[in-house]
Amino acid sequence: MKKILLIYTGGTIGMVKDEKGALVPFKLENILSKIPALENFPMRIDTVSIDKPKDSANFMTQDWQSLGRLINERYQEYFSFVVLHGTDTMAYTASAISFFFQNLKKPIVFTGSQLPIDDLRSDAVKNVMESLTTAMLSEDGKAILSEVVICFGGKVLRANRSTKISSESFQAFDSPNYPVLINFGVGLNIRKTSFFKPNLEEQTIYNDCLMPGVFIVSLHPGWSPQYLEFLIENDDIKVLLMQTYGAGTFISESWFVDLLKSAKQKGKYIINKSQCMHGEVKEGLYAAGADFEDLGMISAQSMTLEAVVAKSMCLLGVKNQKIDFEKAFKTSFSGETD
Repeated sequence: MKKILLIYTGGTIGMVKDEKGALVPFKLENILSKIPALENFPMRIDTVSIDKPKDSANFMTQDWQSLGRLINERYQEYFSFVVLHGTDTMAYTASAISFFFQNLKKPIVFTGSQLPIDDLRSDAVKNVMESLTTAMLSEDGKAILSEVVICFGGKVLRANRSTKISSESFQAFDSPNYPVLINFGVGLNIRKTSFFKPNLEEQTIYNDCLMPGVFIVSLHPGWSPQYLEFLIENDDIKVLLMQTYGAGTFISESWFVDLLKSAKQKGKYIINKSQCMHGEVKEGLYAAGADFEDLGMISAQSMTLEAVVAKSMCLLGVKNQKIDFEKAFKTSFSGETD
C-alpha cells in the first residue's frame, strides 16, 4: 500500500488554550483523534511531529532546513508528504521547500487552518482531508503532482506563487499571478496544463544551503536618505528587496538614485518587487523607473514576496559554487515565475 507521511509543525490547527486563555501548540494526537475519517483513507498514513511544534510566526530559516531534511531523509520511502503548518508564514516555508528540492517528482502538500480543530466551526478537518486527497492523486501508479503546493479553503495552489490574503476568511490563500491547480467542489476541477513538469530523466536534487541576508524595503511618500544609508552600510545585508510602486516605479530624485548606485558599488543586490499583488514589474515603463537597468536592479517579475525572500536566501547560501546571482534569480527553478 502506498504511504503518505503527515508532518506536524504546529500552528493554529493543533492549538489549544493554556491556563491564561492563549492559544499554544498541542500534540499531533489531538488532531488525529478529531478526524475519524482517516481510518477509511485508501492509503497508509504515517505521522511524525517536529520536536517542538510552534506558532508559524516563530518558524525561522533553520526550521525550514530541519523540515526539508526530514522530508529528504524519507523521500524514497513515501509516495507523498502533507505538512501541517501555521498560516502566517506557510507561504514562506513552502516556497523555501520548493527551492530546496530541484526536479521534485512527488507532491509536498502544505495545509493548516484558520480555527483550531477543537472549534465547532473549524476548517481543519476539511483542509486535512483535501490535502490528503491531493497527495494521493495518481495516474498509472504515479503521482500527478510533482511540486510543492498549498491546499487550503478548497483550492490547491503552487506554493511559490501563493500568499496569505486574509486572516478572516477560510479561503486564506491565493496565487494572484498564477492559475489555481485544483478546485475542490462536488467533484475535482484539475488543471493539469498548469502543473509543474519535472525532467523525468534527471534526479531529484536536495540543497538547503541558505543565507538570511535579505532586507525588505517598502517605498512610501516621505522617505529620507538616512533610511537607505543605514542599510547600505550594514554588511550583513546582501540583498535589498525594494517594494516599489505600480509596475516597478521608484523615486527618481537624484539622492535616491545615487544611494542605489552606492549600494550596487558595495556589492549588494537590489531586487525590484512591486507592492501590487496582481501584475508584474515592467522595466523602464515610466520615467521614474528609467534608470532601472543602469542601477543593476533585478526584476522580481510577477513573483510573490515570499518566493523572492526564500529564493534570494537560497542563492546567497550557495557558497561553494560560483553563480551569477542575477542570472540565477531570473531563472525559474520550480515554477516561481513565468
